[in-house]
Amino acid sequence: MAQTQTQTPAQTLPQEHIKAIDHLRMRLAGLSTSLHLLQGELAKPQNDPLLAWPQLQKASTNLGQNLDGLASALSAQRQLFTSLHLHPLPNFPAHTQQGLLEQLVRKKLDPRAEAWIEESVNVGKEQSNGVAAGQESGTLTEAEMQDLWSSAMDIHQEVLAPWMEQDLFSDDFTVLERENGVKNVVTGLKRDLADEDDDDEDDGDDDGDKMVEDTVKPDVVQAPAANGLNTSLPPLPLDSMLKFAHGQDVP
Repeated sequence: MAQTQTQTPAQTLPQEHIKAIDHLRMRLAGLSTSLHLLQGELAKPQNDPLLAWPQLQKASTNLGQNLDGLASALSAQRQLFTSLHLHPLPNFPAHTQQGLLEQLVRKKLDPRAEAWIEESVNVGKEQSNGVAAGQESGTLTEAEMQDLWSSAMDIHQEVLAPWMEQDLFSDDFTVLERENGVKNVVTGLKRDLADEDDDDEDDGDDDGDKMVEDTVKPDVVQAPAANGLNTSLPPLPLDSMLKFAHGQDVP
């Protein structure tokens, strides 16, 4: 029987406390059922190595909802659950349920669970403003912020200024393409980009408002459909495609 710090073992819990504990039990039972169902589905040979994407997404959503419900139940009665103490009744089957009893009366977390929780909590705290979490404050002072932005401006001038002077950002080709030769660059266009500026200067005096339209023709002609392939059929659903990719039979 669970008792609060202000009660003796002989006293019973208020009805609202019993409802809160039962609500938490139902949340835990729902989460346990969802985990066992997912474990059973993953163990089936036809689902090797994984479930189809829609089924996996559905199971993930279900687990997320159960975890959210469990977190809400714990948060709503946080003061109650932190003040409860467990006192097994004399008729509790301690010999046959020794493992369960040890987990219930444990004051601290299991070492494996404690290490896992600590690792999970620290995942988002590895870096705080560039400073390792737990060592020192990661908040930069105003002088440090000014120094950071000043150094960024110096790096910008050092790296990008030469490229801007060479007008590389308005070039149709990258620096690597220029070094390897623009004749080897496949653009998919019929006109030559290297001579575009000269052509624009010649045509600009005649008609500055004329719009030049490029007619792009595909370089590769689509091959005819193979024998026995009906291209008029609708595409396969995503579920069927994923089943086929996993080696399952597709109707």
